[in-house]
Amino acid sequence: MEELVDRISELPEPILHNILLFLPFKQVAQTCVLSKIWERTWRRYPVLEFGGTILRGDLCRPFRMDLQKKMKRRLNCWEQVLRNRCREMMSMKKFTLDMDLCGDPEFESFANRCIWFAVERDVKELRLDFEYRNNILFKLPQSVLISGSIEFLKLRSCLLELRRFNIQLSSLKTLFLSHVFLDDHMIESLVSGCPLLEDLGFDSCQGFKSLELYGLNRLNEVKVTNNDELQRLNVEELNIHFLAIFWSSPAACDINVASCKNIKDLSLSRVCMKDNWLCNLISELSILKFLSIFDCFELESFRISSPYLQELCLSGCRNLVEISIRAPNLHVFVYSGKIISLSLNALALSKIDLELQIIGFYSQWFVKCVEYLETFRSFSQVLYLRGTMDEIISVPEDLRLILPSPLSTIKHLNSRSNKTEKITKVVDDLLWISPHTTTVSIKSSNHGVSSFEFQFSYKKQVIYEGQFASCCKSHPILCWQHCIEEVKLEIIIENYQKEKNMQSYTLKGADILEQIDALSTGYL
Repeated sequence: MEELVDRISELPEPILHNILLFLPFKQVAQTCVLSKIWERTWRRYPVLEFGGTILRGDLCRPFRMDLQKKMKRRLNCWEQVLRNRCREMMSMKKFTLDMDLCGDPEFESFANRCIWFAVERDVKELRLDFEYRNNILFKLPQSVLISGSIEFLKLRSCLLELRRFNIQLSSLKTLFLSHVFLDDHMIESLVSGCPLLEDLGFDSCQGFKSLELYGLNRLNEVKVTNNDELQRLNVEELNIHFLAIFWSSPAACDINVASCKNIKDLSLSRVCMKDNWLCNLISELSILKFLSIFDCFELESFRISSPYLQELCLSGCRNLVEISIRAPNLHVFVYSGKIISLSLNALALSKIDLELQIIGFYSQWFVKCVEYLETFRSFSQVLYLRGTMDEIISVPEDLRLILPSPLSTIKHLNSRSNKTEKITKVVDDLLWISPHTTTVSIKSSNHGVSSFEFQFSYKKQVIYEGQFASCCKSHPILCWQHCIEEVKLEIIIENYQKEKNMQSYTLKGADILEQIDALSTGYL
């Protein structure tokens, strides 16, 4: 009998560590029982992740004392892991601590020991994620802020204090702060003490009203979100490519970023800004490629001319009354809101995503919708169409025979369906809006079915059997039902584990709608 040989265990330890990096940390910990080699590999594994559902949640409530006791037993196990590492490990790649401190001194003491252990071993990636409760923040040890080894630092619910030293993070490339208290002196120290910083993020931070970024020559991405106390953001002539400014509620902030000429991706949400300010900013950002604007309620007129813009998203700007776009390289246009005046000069436009707010009597609104869609008759290949809140856009029967179909060039049409809407009705309405489209994708709100994917083949003759059918008299081209040749249908089924299965069908004959109805009904 051939003897089995464990060649993986014979690999050098650094290679074994690289293999373990592809596994969830829990599975990595379980390898220590395989053999003495794997136990030693585990003790020297340069990654530690302490956390889990038991370390976060409703532990602070008195009737959950049993969970607190269970958590303390878990901490004792982690303590043992740290002691073993103290003897075996010389350096660390990554350390993560994710827990609810509950104001318990024992938990805070454990967190401090973990941080000391990581910093002493020159950790490169440090993630400290604490639960934010009752405005109580974890006091971050000074040693973290003067570490020369940390390249990635993420802090949540921490209090930063500077006593004897300024920040000296000479190797730091990525910094993300969430629910962290910062004063103006701390901000200045961050800017001067992190010369290699490339990515910077502030989320829901407090204590500072002005953010001045300068001299960070390697800074590439800046994300400023939900910092409601911030009144001024000034970014001076930096080489940033991505800038995101999001507020949780509409906020006035003096934003000066026009000197950053290399911004390619700009996202603004709930920023109080005037029409002229945005227009002037876009004109200064000459190589801008991606622009997203969400819930900017003061915006009334959106007029831009941008030679390199490729993707534009306008959503939730409820006071907007007109849009004028001159962007020869625009490929993607996403719009959510009311039907308003639209002037579009974008010959390269190939994908449109429309979420149109349904207002007033549906028939009157639908007539405006048809006129609005005609704006895109010459531009797009792909259209995603729905009403706000995922309402179904259906064609009224009394308008079907008197209105022309607004779109004829769309090749790929996407929409949604709710549980009460028949798939055949959705398909028929979509193909009235865009006759002879090649594919239709309908996302389903039914929990068992993810989507219905249709591919249509049409007869080549212009006239169906020598004459126009009655439903086609007012149309420049025949409706889909009278020139259909074949339909390929794929039904994507998704279970609760997010696993997908696909059922495929090929349909022919005069009763295409009945066949589609029979197949789709079986899955709804």
